[in-house]
Amino acid sequence: MKRQTRIRSLKGEEGFWSAIILVFLITLGLLGLGAYSILRTESINLENETKFMQADAALTAGCYYSLNSLVKEVFNSTVEQTPLSVGGASVTCDTTSDGNLMRLTVTSTYQGAERQAFIEFQIGLRLRDKAIVTTDVDNGVSARDSLNRNDPNRLVQKADSIPGIKEDSLLAWATRQGHYIDRDAGDADVGNSFFQADGKTPNIYWITGNYTVSGSNDQAGIFVVLGDVTINGADRIKGIVYLPNPTSTIIHGGGKPTQNSIEGALISHGAITGTGSHANVKHRPLYMNVFCDNFQKYGDSIEDMMTLWIYT
Repeated sequence: MKRQTRIRSLKGEEGFWSAIILVFLITLGLLGLGAYSILRTESINLENETKFMQADAALTAGCYYSLNSLVKEVFNSTVEQTPLSVGGASVTCDTTSDGNLMRLTVTSTYQGAERQAFIEFQIGLRLRDKAIVTTDVDNGVSARDSLNRNDPNRLVQKADSIPGIKEDSLLAWATRQGHYIDRDAGDADVGNSFFQADGKTPNIYWITGNYTVSGSNDQAGIFVVLGDVTINGADRIKGIVYLPNPTSTIIHGGGKPTQNSIEGALISHGAITGTGSHANVKHRPLYMNVFCDNFQKYGDSIEDMMTLWIYT
């Protein structure tokens, strides 16, 4: 009697443990399925995140490429219409303008992941690239590039404004160098070297009256003239002439017909008048770079013109 009861008891326990094992196996299976699902989801998320990271990197590269093209004035229909390939991503660039405000739209796509950025900035005058800049008119004076070729792109007339110039710094430098001239000036009042003895510090002349160049020895430096400037005869100016007042620059083509009246640049808030076959201003990059680097209030980099940069 006791033996039969024990056998029935054992058979009941076997059924119980079988059920427990079955539940355990099912639970393991569910846990494994859940883990697989989580891993798969995480893998998909990681893959998508990688795609968006690639799209973001390509977008930033496209933004700087477009801005660099705009600064160098080589951003044309080819850049706008032809998608760029950056690390396998496709990047498109487009511009719209409203007056002097330009908006750049850059879009990057990488395997279905898309990113976009909007950049707005003011279109400024890149002063260092110009030979003649005037807020008035230029009559008879031609602009030439550094290779002495006629180049209308080096001339800006009727400009809305001239980029800010550090006039206080120019005055301080001229005074410190002993080149503050509180009267009319001529050839004998200035030197013929653009740089001082150190080879990097420019000579600055601040002239409160008129400046007349009429001798046979070339003049050199950065000249701030509050009156009129007249260039006669064989004398030439090798440097920068900056006229902060609405004065008039008169260039008479005299001697040295193969040379330009000014080698450097002429920046004037007044009218410019020239006569003769060689009333020219030849752009001299070295002189203009020195002038802009030291005395221009705002740089020529695109960051100085930026008003908005948004990633979406």
